[in-house]
Amino acid sequence: MTQMKTNVLEVLELLEKKLGADYYWKKYKKPLPLIFSNNFFITEAISQFDRFVLIIPLDTNTDINLIRGVCSYMKDKTIAYIENSSLAKEAESYGISYFNRLGQYCSPTSQPETSALSYTKLTQLVVKYLLLSKTNLFSTRQVADFFGVSNTSIKRAYDFLESIGAVQKVGAYTSSVSYNIKSKKHLLDCVKKYFVLPYKRITRTFVNYGVLDHFAKEMFYSAEHVLARVSNLANPDEIELAAPSVVFNNLIHENSKKILYGDELVTIEEWIYKIDYFSFTNEIDLVDAYIIVSKRYENTIDSRVSAAIKQLERAITNDK
Repeated sequence: MTQMKTNVLEVLELLEKKLGADYYWKKYKKPLPLIFSNNFFITEAISQFDRFVLIIPLDTNTDINLIRGVCSYMKDKTIAYIENSSLAKEAESYGISYFNRLGQYCSPTSQPETSALSYTKLTQLVVKYLLLSKTNLFSTRQVADFFGVSNTSIKRAYDFLESIGAVQKVGAYTSSVSYNIKSKKHLLDCVKKYFVLPYKRITRTFVNYGVLDHFAKEMFYSAEHVLARVSNLANPDEIELAAPSVVFNNLIHENSKKILYGDELVTIEEWIYKIDYFSFTNEIDLVDAYIIVSKRYENTIDSRVSAAIKQLERAITNDK
């Protein structure tokens, strides 16, 4: 196999861009056997919430057993940079965490399927609370009181968020635990792959104006309307409304009793949790709007829509 030297400076630049400005780098000072120091560039990446030792093989085709050896020799959390794709597969089979040349991170020891099962509707509500609040420090009691649930239930949601690195425990007390978030952007990046749609049923039907007016106070304009408001997109041609289960069922029932088909074509969503926790206007909140449109347009090639979703994300994270 052809030997190729690793461009260490390019690797560090790549990972600095990937990890962001919250990390700073310093040389790893602990003494190492020559076999390791001659074959690897080793540095430490440190942030307020994390610390790991980055191992960069000086040769792109370094033997996997040598990588295993240096990783097992360290007493710290280690992550190897691996450029060679076949070597990456071997590293994964041995449970070695690594970055690749695209800046993607692989942690073979994690179990995203199990984690996804731990992500519940309540966890999503907690995430919304954290994203839409004005502070970065939260106690479990504070959040439990807001939703009217037990402190234990909130702690389970926080446990999941802590396990994926979204929050950090900063204190433990008898009745409540406090957690901090690094930033809203960091939190959103950690949880977005676990998001579940806030509705379970959706119907598109003609609705009589009188029926619509009767339930108007209990419904909210949904994602497309919010996206249009925070971006340069035009308002949707069709009304899109979010409704609690009872309202959803009653509206459909009342509308079906009318002789006429109705006056307005409306899309109505039946939601899986209370809409008005964070909706202080006649719209759903920014986070739920983001969840819906980012899933709806996940594979869009329309640059205007992509830009609008990015704008919505910036509105949530307070990113200028």
